[in-house]
Amino acid sequence: MNGTLNNVRNGVRGFYIKDNKAIILRTKETNLKPGFFDIPGGKIEDNETMEEAVVREYKEETGLNIKKSSYRGIINVAFPNKIYKYNIFIIDEFDGELEETEEHISALLDIDMVLKAEKRFACTVMLEPSFIKVLLDRTKTFELTVFTSHEEIISKIVFEIKDL
Repeated sequence: MNGTLNNVRNGVRGFYIKDNKAIILRTKETNLKPGFFDIPGGKIEDNETMEEAVVREYKEETGLNIKKSSYRGIINVAFPNKIYKYNIFIIDEFDGELEETEEHISALLDIDMVLKAEKRFACTVMLEPSFIKVLLDRTKTFELTVFTSHEEIISKIVFEIKDL
């Protein structure tokens, strides 16, 4: 990946998956990119650990309180002029109820339906069958790099799997 420190944004994403369903966000019509499916998460703030960030972001975007999560790997989303480096977590336990925010609607959705959607952000690639197996395998970690245009059109995917 090409890029300097100035154009790398560090963030987190949290995947909750059960019975072929996942907690998914859908951007509202008021968003710059309306109707897109995404995985809850966001930016790591200054003086915040990635574990603290995933708990905070999950609460802000879904209303859920993470009780237990596990680090799984990295997803890099490489745009032409910026790279988003997401530390990926599996959400093992949470409490609370899914809530709607100003920007998103959160829901537990069928993964197959999400994968058929025309509008989905790059992190949802991890839900595809060959990738989700590694995400759920607690004996491995991974680094997934998705090269995409500003319009979210994927041009290339690089996937590296490592044993723990």
